[in-house]
Amino acid sequence: MSRSVKKNPVCGMTGAPSEKGNKQKASRAVRKRVKQKIGELRVGALDPDEAILPEPLEVADPYDFAKDGKMRFDPKGLPKLMRK
Repeated sequence: MSRSVKKNPVCGMTGAPSEKGNKQKASRAVRKRVKQKIGELRVGALDPDEAILPEPLEVADPYDFAKDGKMRFDPKGLPKLMRK
């Protein structure tokens, strides 16, 4: 692996190393809301016809995550970013 390089010149827009923590929090929030809806259905507080489970984008906004997406860069100008 000492000579491994990226195939595509793409990197994150900020200095954040990853979005793993943000994704974990978002997934936990989605699972929590789904469990709440299922609990309301079991108790009878919610009509089964009105029960709509939340989508991940309804619970967490990906624009609030640590990185603001990805961007392309010139691999000749920044060869260190091509290293894995």
